[in-house]
Amino acid sequence: FSYSLVLSQATNSSNVTSDGDILLKLYPGWNAATPFCSWTGVVCSASGRVVKVLVESMQVQGTLPEQLGLLDQLTYLSVWRTLYSGTIPSTFGTLLNLEQLWLGKSKFSGTIPSEFGLMRSLTTLDLGDNDLRG
Repeated sequence: FSYSLVLSQATNSSNVTSDGDILLKLYPGWNAATPFCSWTGVVCSASGRVVKVLVESMQVQGTLPEQLGLLDQLTYLSVWRTLYSGTIPSTFGTLLNLEQLWLGKSKFSGTIPSEFGLMRSLTTLDLGDNDLRG
């Protein structure tokens, strides 16, 4: 006789956060009923992961969500010239593929996170016209 053994790992869906869920925390104006890769300002890779996000020159406000650090395939992020405020999340240090980060002309304050030093791929960083130190 023969048998097969199937191993499965149970997952808790409440702990799983998709790229789309993270983006909705950044800008709730996107339509959650449509695929996030089709949202204006979002570019995805062939594998369906977010690689580029542009929320520029918009009257959007709030704080940047810590969960942005989970977008591990992100290479470009721009929230330039927005009304985002508060501190910049230290979780940005986990964005090891990030090449360009545009946060200028917004209302950020506080200290520039030391974790920015971990972003080895970063070639462009715009923090101008904010109330940042460090």
